[in-house]
Amino acid sequence: MDQLWGDYDPRKDALETKVVREWTVEGVTCRYVLFTIGTFQGKTSRLAAFYAFHPKTKGKRPGLLHLHGGGQRANLTTVIFMALNGYAGLSINWGGNPMEGMKEGEPNTDWGALDATQKGHNSHYSSLSPDEKTLDAVESPRNNNWFLLVLAARRGLTFLEQQPEVDAKRLGACGHSMGGKLTTDLAGIDARVKVAIPSCGGSGSAPGKLSGMPGSGLRQAKSTLHTATIDDRAYIPRIRCPILYLSPTNDFAGPLDNMVENWKAIGSKDVRYAISPHFNHRHDKSFSVSQYLWFEQYLKDGPKLPKTPELTLSIVNNMGMAVAKLKPDRPDEVVRVSIYYSIDPHVLTRFWREAKSGRTDDGWVAICPILSVDQPLYVIAKRRGGGQLLEVGVLLHRYSGDLPRYPRWPDGGRADVFDPVGAVFHDTADGGSGWRRESYDLT
Repeated sequence: MDQLWGDYDPRKDALETKVVREWTVEGVTCRYVLFTIGTFQGKTSRLAAFYAFHPKTKGKRPGLLHLHGGGQRANLTTVIFMALNGYAGLSINWGGNPMEGMKEGEPNTDWGALDATQKGHNSHYSSLSPDEKTLDAVESPRNNNWFLLVLAARRGLTFLEQQPEVDAKRLGACGHSMGGKLTTDLAGIDARVKVAIPSCGGSGSAPGKLSGMPGSGLRQAKSTLHTATIDDRAYIPRIRCPILYLSPTNDFAGPLDNMVENWKAIGSKDVRYAISPHFNHRHDKSFSVSQYLWFEQYLKDGPKLPKTPELTLSIVNNMGMAVAKLKPDRPDEVVRVSIYYSIDPHVLTRFWREAKSGRTDDGWVAICPILSVDQPLYVIAKRRGGGQLLEVGVLLHRYSGDLPRYPRWPDGGRADVFDPVGAVFHDTADGGSGWRRESYDLT
C-alpha cells in the first residue's frame, strides 16, 4: 500500500474546473461541473459531477462526497438533500453514465486513455493484467479499476476543500454498494476524510476461516497482490476516522460475515453498525436515518449516538440452547430490544429468528434454541419500537411433479402444478415471527 500510494499527491495537479451549468432548486445552488482527475498515457482524464450548496447557510459548512453504486450515476437529489441540511455536497459520475438532465452537447466523464467504467472495461475490477486501457504494461494494481476510482474520489475531496463555502477540515464520505467499497477504501487512504459511512460495501473478501466454511456462499480472496492492494482488507486497518457500517444482514455485495471478521482489524476507535435484519442490499428506514445522525455528530457537533452495545453469547451444554446477553449504552433510553439469531451458514439465504428477550438488572437476555453445537451460530441485536404488521399468512403448497400418480393432461403430459394444501398464520403483534409489513398496497 505504501508503494502503491506513497508518492501520490491528490492536490498536486490543477483541477481545471469547468462549470457546465448552474441553476437553483429550493434555494439551493446546483452546479454541473467537470474537473481533471489526472493525465495518464499522455491524455487527460476528466470527471463530471453534481455540486450543491445553500447560499444562506451561515459561514463555511462541512463538505460531503457521495460515491454512487454500480450501474448508477452522480445523484442530483442526494447533493440537494445535503445542501438543504447545511452541507455542501459533491456526487461524482465515475461510471460515465449520462448525467441526470444532461443536455445535448454537454461534456461527461472521460477517462481518456484509460477506462475505469463498467461499460467498456468491466473485467478490470478483478484483473491486474495490462491491456490497451490500463496504466502499466505489466501486472500491477494500478491497472485495476478500483485503484483508479479511489484516485478519482481523492480528487473529489480536493474539489470540495477548494470551494470557498466549504470548511476543508470537515469532510465526510458516503456511498452505496460499489460506492460503499469506495467509501471504505477512501477513508483508509486519505486522512482528509473525517467521517465515513459505507453502505452495502466495504466488508472485504472472506478470510480463510470463512471461505472454507461449508455452505457459507462466501468467495475466497483473489491473488496475494490483489488482496494486499485492492481488497478492502488492505484499507480497513488504515482507517482512523469515525465510521458507521450501514448494511443489512443478508447483503450480497458486502457480506456481513466478512465485515464482522475483517473489521476486527480496523484502525478507528469510533465504529458503529446499523444492520437491518432480513434485508438484502437495502435498509429499513429506521436504520437509514443513522447515517444523517452520524454526520451531524462528527461534522456539526450534533447529538451523540449511543456506543455499540455489548453482546455476549454462551452455549448451555446438552440443553440445545444458547444464551445471548445484551448490555446497551444508555439503557434507560431504550424503547425495545430485539435479539435475532440463526444457524444457517449461507450469508444470503440465512433466516434470522427473533428470540424472546427479557430485561435483567444490567441489560437484556434471550434464549436461542439450537439443533447442534457443531453448527455455526450468528446473533445480532437491535433497538426499535412500533409499526409492525399484526398477522401474516403463509400458504403451503404441494408440487404435483413430486407425485408419481398425479393426473395427466389430455395430451399425456404431466399436470405439474402447485396445489394449496394448507395455511399457517403468524401472529406478529409480539414482533417474534420475523415478519414485517413492507407495503399497505395489496393490489
